[in-house]
Amino acid sequence: MKTRFAVAGLRHEHVLHLIQVLNEREDLSIVAACEEDDKTAELAEDRGVAITHRKFDHLFADANDFDVLLVGDYFARRGSLVIRGLLNGKHVISDKPFCTDQSELEQIEALVRKPGAPVLGCQLSNRYNGSLRTMRRLLNS
Repeated sequence: MKTRFAVAGLRHEHVLHLIQVLNEREDLSIVAACEEDDKTAELAEDRGVAITHRKFDHLFADANDFDVLLVGDYFARRGSLVIRGLLNGKHVISDKPFCTDQSELEQIEALVRKPGAPVLGCQLSNRYNGSLRTMRRLLNS
């Protein structure tokens, strides 16, 4: 069975990179992508992303259709989307930062500390970049 991803927001290049990686895997699938901004949605579609929702409320209304929420909206919007995903029992991968508000950070921390809570991960795509890893190894030697 494939792990099903939904994308909430496409306002950062990193999320487009992760979508590309997900599309290369046979055991993962993107089943939904939501972007509320017209221009951003148009640009994402031009890059091959199929926009299925134009309102986050509609994406979360279909929350039973996905397992993992991938958050890639603008900085100040991420916290509320991460929280909504966790409250819906979804694992969440977010671009950094997760949020920009202390109260959102505290709520996120409380949600992930609950027993059996969904997992929250941070997209650190450069961590596995071969060129950067080689440069780090050379610098450390």
